[in-house]
Amino acid sequence: MSSEEIPGTRERLPWLKPVLLIIILLPLFAGGILVSTWFAMRNQEAKKRELPAPPEDIIALRAENTLLKKMLGQVEGKVAILGPLSGTSTPASPHGKIVWDESLQQGFLHLSGLPVPLPEGQVLYLWAFTDKAAPLPCARMEPAPEGTLSRRFIPPERLLKVKKFQVTLGDRNGLTNTRSTVLLEGAFE
Repeated sequence: MSSEEIPGTRERLPWLKPVLLIIILLPLFAGGILVSTWFAMRNQEAKKRELPAPPEDIIALRAENTLLKKMLGQVEGKVAILGPLSGTSTPASPHGKIVWDESLQQGFLHLSGLPVPLPEGQVLYLWAFTDKAAPLPCARMEPAPEGTLSRRFIPPERLLKVKKFQVTLGDRNGLTNTRSTVLLEGAFE
């Protein structure tokens, strides 16, 4: 027997279709809300795990760390051994190393046995010799009281194809004379 055959069946259950529709759609709707909430929470957790971009000082420390590793021989690098000019070497003569990274355009130098105190009004200058006719200034420096010097340097202009470095003793007022007293000189190995 169908509902058409039973008189009054349609009038007694007019609410049945909306109730059945709600019963079917409610779990689907609730499930959709739960799934979208789960995805939103998962995305928030992923964003919390993402690390922010490192600050500039961290980037600089990483570059310096790379140079230090090269200095210690842990990474292939361009290393110049610095020593006194030929014929002037003594056991107490100044000596050192320079690590130069052409791609980063910076270097690290470690010097020891430097004359201290420096003469009044004098400082140390680091020069780079490239294909250009004149040497290029890289840094103005003062040694520690023990006669050592360790520091990173970034030349004021881009250096390409550096052949050697030189450390001179010169006037504190400026980089005007590369012919001042040469303390150390070294080419790349």
